[in-house]
Amino acid sequence: MTDERDLIEYDEPRVLGEVFPDRNTAGPELRRCSVSTCRVVLPADQLMVIKRHHALQPEGHLRIYCPDHFTRTQV
Repeated sequence: MTDERDLIEYDEPRVLGEVFPDRNTAGPELRRCSVSTCRVVLPADQLMVIKRHHALQPEGHLRIYCPDHFTRTQV
């Protein structure tokens, strides 16, 4: 079985609902902003996902951002 992290490249932001269409109907825990102080739940088509390097996860770590926090990560 393919790991979902293999579907996107490192540091290449993508729309969550386009990469993982099943997230559009998934529960709120899979459509939540990764920023600990935010945790807003939105439709997958409004969230961005980025694969980052992570020392403890050789395949990388997926971070999901709401529009506000995604904008902040790009400055």
